[in-house]
Amino acid sequence: MKETLRILNELKEEGLIKDYAIGGGIAASRWVEPFFTQDLDIFVVFEEETTERGLIDLSPLYEYLKDKGYVRERQWIMIEGVPVNVFPADPLEKEAVEQAQEAECF
Repeated sequence: MKETLRILNELKEEGLIKDYAIGGGIAASRWVEPFFTQDLDIFVVFEEETTERGLIDLSPLYEYLKDKGYVRERQWIMIEGVPVNVFPADPLEKEAVEQAQEAECF
């Protein structure tokens, strides 16, 4: 997991994403009894939010990860063996990303 987070931080350093926060089961495990979850859900804030048609273009992110040797499998991109779901943050999720608390990685 630490290596996966290192790659996500690299995306931020490279300017491909503005910020991100972990959501889903992994995030919930900070507050409740841990339980099995199959993947890592991340909510991503981009510098440029949408194209002219109102769509968010994830291709630069996926191309960068592909060039690093990471592949898509079904709905995930596999980063250091961890299936990662990338969700562009909506306004409520953007607020959550801004208010997210850092936590120690396991």
